[in-house]
Amino acid sequence: EQRRAALEATKYTIHLRSFYLDRDKFDDTQSEAWAIGGWVGLKTGYFRDRVALGATGYTSLPLYAPDDKDGTTLLAPGQEGITVLGQAYGQLRYRDYALLTGYRQMVDDGYLNSQDNRMLPNTFEGVTLKGKVGFVAYNVGYLWEIKPRNSDEFISMSQQAGGNGPSEGLVLTSLTLTPWKPLNVYLGNDYVPNVFNTVFGKAQYTHQLTEEWK
Repeated sequence: EQRRAALEATKYTIHLRSFYLDRDKFDDTQSEAWAIGGWVGLKTGYFRDRVALGATGYTSLPLYAPDDKDGTTLLAPGQEGITVLGQAYGQLRYRDYALLTGYRQMVDDGYLNSQDNRMLPNTFEGVTLKGKVGFVAYNVGYLWEIKPRNSDEFISMSQQAGGNGPSEGLVLTSLTLTPWKPLNVYLGNDYVPNVFNTVFGKAQYTHQLTEEWK
């Protein structure tokens, strides 16, 4: 019965997208392409309320892509199409306290995110653990590779950041504090050895002006 309930809770996603971009750059070059694609994915429910699996395949194909107008990041370099298994993960959870996710996954945490402003988002390879205890939410992990938005290959985090030394991964740590509902305080740190260390923080206070929005 528990297995059947988890299978019945499986969620399927079909997302279709098309994007046309024509840009005149300051160096007098032009980038132009029209792409079509999107993604198809699924995520099971949680077996015994503990274990779930998920996968998503992405594609971006050229409808119009002149060879001499590369650089839109809608497609791979050279105006080539993209087809990739961007997400493939397993999850293990314990109530709201801990959610462990392993292998290819989406990460949206402050400075580190999907950058979903072209055809396809960034996705990552790694292990993350997040959860919530009281008014404190946490997210920690180690990401060894990233699939950039215009690529079908996963490369090291240090290479994506511009490092030219050995391949290095990224250590992710963040806390989000919500001591009361209107206030949200976030503090995160992203560290790639020998490449960069970025601290990112923000505070947000929301005040409702009226009791009913019409």
